[in-house]
Amino acid sequence: MNKSLRLRLTIVAALFTGGILSLFLYIGWEHLKVQRHRDVDPVLSPLVHKTCMQISSPDDWDRILPQLESSFPFDLPSEGDPIHILLVDHREKEIIYRNSDILLSAITLSSYLPSEQAVENFDKTFTSNSNLRSPTQLEPIIFVPPIDTIALNGIPHRLISCSNPRYTLIMAASTNHINAPIENTLDLTLVAAPIFVLIVAAITWLIIAHALKPLTNIAQTSRKIIEGSLNERVQLKGDESSEIIEVVKIINEMIDRMERNYHQAARFSADASHELKSPLAALQGTLELALQKTDSLPDMENAVFTAYEETQKLKQIINSLLMLTRIDSGSIEADIKDVNVSVLCEELCEDTEILSEEKGIHFIKQIEQDVQLNLDPTLLRQVLNNLLTNALKYNEENGSIACRLYKRNGVECIDVENTGPAIPEDRKDSIFKRFVRLDKARSQKHIKGFGLGLNIASELARINNSKLELVQSHGGVNIFRITLPKDLPLPKQEDESQTSAGDN
Repeated sequence: MNKSLRLRLTIVAALFTGGILSLFLYIGWEHLKVQRHRDVDPVLSPLVHKTCMQISSPDDWDRILPQLESSFPFDLPSEGDPIHILLVDHREKEIIYRNSDILLSAITLSSYLPSEQAVENFDKTFTSNSNLRSPTQLEPIIFVPPIDTIALNGIPHRLISCSNPRYTLIMAASTNHINAPIENTLDLTLVAAPIFVLIVAAITWLIIAHALKPLTNIAQTSRKIIEGSLNERVQLKGDESSEIIEVVKIINEMIDRMERNYHQAARFSADASHELKSPLAALQGTLELALQKTDSLPDMENAVFTAYEETQKLKQIINSLLMLTRIDSGSIEADIKDVNVSVLCEELCEDTEILSEEKGIHFIKQIEQDVQLNLDPTLLRQVLNNLLTNALKYNEENGSIACRLYKRNGVECIDVENTGPAIPEDRKDSIFKRFVRLDKARSQKHIKGFGLGLNIASELARINNSKLELVQSHGGVNIFRITLPKDLPLPKQEDESQTSAGDN
């Protein structure tokens, strides 16, 4: 069973907070212990050293011990945890005083006694300078081992030792009175830490719930879309983060496109069925009429010719539909080449000019010479041929057609201009849509249009990095413009034969 993202993130946040808190508690505990020991050692160590310097005989110790216990700078520990004191005559290897056996059994005594070499060195120095020594002078310190922490009966003690020429004083003082405040603080922290982690988890739960709320809206909207409600959109309240807003914006744009494609596909199916139905019905009627008049050769010829024309209509519709399918699937790609656009325009204009003369239409050609551009010549030829064909088809008697190749604002453009009925203002944005034909055009029986030509031309221009638009339709003149691409790079082509020759 998959856990919710909200729960997993909350658990991760709680574990992370608990881990960081535990780490800081451990570091703080160790730091406080070290710091408290550093506060104790500078006070306790001079006391031990001073006492050691005053011991020159066992009698001195009997006098000094009460003073030592009374001058201890900290609160005395409980009776079960006394100050452990050990006095050793390191010359005779004899223990002079001990107040418990615990300290002696817990340490390696030799580690805290001066070496014989250190004693011999002192004796030599003392003998050579004995006449300079005062009878009341304190005993010198000849050995001080490092301060250590040991455990006695499971209780930590700070152990300090120093040696004069004859005696070694070792003292172990409990640190319980030092650690108690730290332990109390730790106990309080250990109680508060889980509460703090729970508070963090609760806050994280609420924050994540708020952050993931748009995802819930997205899921609900997606479920409605699956059920067929393509008009649904993910709604925002305005307090979402910029990242969520961007994601929701992209999702809504995707739904918009899905809805457009869905309606487009529905219209496409309906319009395609309608367009295919008409020539099929005409073809069927013509063939039935031909079968009824098999005795008349002229009637048979007319029927066959009409049937041929209808099959050409079907072929044109099917080719257009196949072209739209290729465009929608993205299988048409521009084959960019270095093209002389002037020559291409001249060739198409020559063909159109011949047809114009047959219809009594005046043709004007204004082609800028030697225009070289990087584009797909086949796609450009299809787009320009469609515009010139429409200019002939939707022209008026004794009208005119003009084809111009020129530079406009530093960009090469092709304008195709024709006289004829103006396109209504409210239909200008829709003429590039599929199966859109103007009512006036539909009323002209001799015009064989299906409302696909401009849509295909517009899509092919887009694939060719160009733009097709209607720039003028008034005063009896319609002008369509192709804005050609500028500085389009040629695809990289490797000449394998040259590469092989160069390698050899």
